[in-house]
Amino acid sequence: MSDSRTGEPTLRLDHVSFVDGDREVLQGVSFEVHPGERVGLEFAQAHGGKTILLEIAAGLREPSGGSVWFGGQPLRTGDQREGAPRMAFVFRHDGGLFPNQTLLDNVSLPLRYHDVPEEEADRRALEALREVELEDAAERFPWELTREAMRLAALARALVYDPELVLVDDFFPGPDEGSFVVAARVIERARAQGTAFLLVVEPGQRGVDRVVRIDRGAVVRASTSG
Repeated sequence: MSDSRTGEPTLRLDHVSFVDGDREVLQGVSFEVHPGERVGLEFAQAHGGKTILLEIAAGLREPSGGSVWFGGQPLRTGDQREGAPRMAFVFRHDGGLFPNQTLLDNVSLPLRYHDVPEEEADRRALEALREVELEDAAERFPWELTREAMRLAALARALVYDPELVLVDDFFPGPDEGSFVVAARVIERARAQGTAFLLVVEPGQRGVDRVVRIDRGAVVRASTSG
C-alpha cells in the first residue's frame, strides 16, 4: 500500500507511562497511527501491559504520565460528550459481546446507542454480519458460537458505526485460518476507507503495515511489516 503517514495522525501517544504500585508497566511509549493504517503492537513479555496500553489509547484508563491525542485533540479519559472520538474496541476471547443478546442485537447496539432508528440499525447490523459471513447466525447467541466466530461478530460490531479508530486486543490468534482471512479482508476494506487500526499481534503476524515492538514497557523497535 502507499504510505498513509502524512497529515494529522488519527492517534498519537506521546511519552505515555503507567505505574502500578512499584512496577513501571509502560515507560515513555510514543507512536502514531494514521488514517487507513494498520499498526501492530508486539509485546516481548506475556504480561507486558498490552491491555493497559490499549485502554489508555482508547481513553478508558488514565496514564500516569504523557499524553494521548486523537485527531489532533487531547483525548480525555471517559469522554462521552457530543462529538467525542469515534473509536471501537474488540476485546479478547469473546470480543466483549453480551451473552444474553443475539448477534444481531449485539452488532446493532452502537447504532441504537446513537439513536439510529431500529429498522435501519437492524439492516446495517445484518449487512455487517454478512461481511464477516455470520448472517445466518444473526439470531443466535454468542455462547452458541466458536471463539473465532464471536470475535468476527465483535469486529462487525466495531465497524458498524464507521469508527475512525479500531483497537483490537489480540488479532485473531489460533488455528482457524478461515476466520483470519475473513477478518483481514474486512479490516482491509475498512482501512481503504480511512479507518485506522491498532492491533495487538504475535511476532511475524500478517495483515499489518507497521509493527511497534514493546519490551519491558518501552518501545524498542518500530518497523514495516510485509
